[in-house]
Amino acid sequence: MNLRRPYTIMREIWRNTQLLACDAVQPHKLLYWWWAAFLVRAFVANISSRITANPETLVQLQNAIIADLIDYGLTIISALLTIAVIRRVSDFEQQLALRQQVETIGGPAPEPVDLGATEEELYY
Repeated sequence: MNLRRPYTIMREIWRNTQLLACDAVQPHKLLYWWWAAFLVRAFVANISSRITANPETLVQLQNAIIADLIDYGLTIISALLTIAVIRRVSDFEQQLALRQQVETIGGPAPEPVDLGATEEELYY
């Protein structure tokens, strides 16, 4: 479940936000690269944690350091791809908000919102 569900959730967000904002879905490899980096990083982190568990010799310690460095590098790549995906979805959401604003132009004015204190807030 934890290997597949995060991808399906992000794919739904990616797809549905585009459909609402643009009436079409533009396939993009960024989502696949993001998910591949996530899986590879998780796999390498698992191996790295096993290697670094109890190094007893200098060679084992060197291998543990190399495994950690690879894990850190993949973590950075995964984080950068995550940022790119979030920015992309944020762009879709901004397009959706703009579209909704344009659609309301010429419609009735919005009702004013009373920002005064409520009776509960006035009661001390």
